[in-house]
Amino acid sequence: MEAKGRKECQAKGVCPQCGSVGMQWKYGINESGTQRYKCKDCGRTYTPAPRAHEYDEGTKKTALRMLVSGMSGRKIGLLLGMCKNNAYKWAEEEAKKRREECAFDESIHKTE
Repeated sequence: MEAKGRKECQAKGVCPQCGSVGMQWKYGINESGTQRYKCKDCGRTYTPAPRAHEYDEGTKKTALRMLVSGMSGRKIGLLLGMCKNNAYKWAEEEAKKRREECAFDESIHKTE
């Protein structure tokens, strides 16, 4: 049974679940503006080429500088238009990366 107002179209890729390359239903649009599809064979909805939801390195560095200078995560989130937890998460990741680098450097310089 065909729903009123729906258009069939050929999706650019294959269904990620069943591998079907047959006709696909257009099935709305994501918040990011990308087209959603529904597989006619298995019923799965998917986005053929989803957009990345990642901040660029410049934004991350700016948030880290603000955090190190003493600004609160909440204020950083308000100024940069993001969740406050992002700044804290990036600070933890940076600290972990630096600890690993220091541990690696110490293992090179050990002489026994």
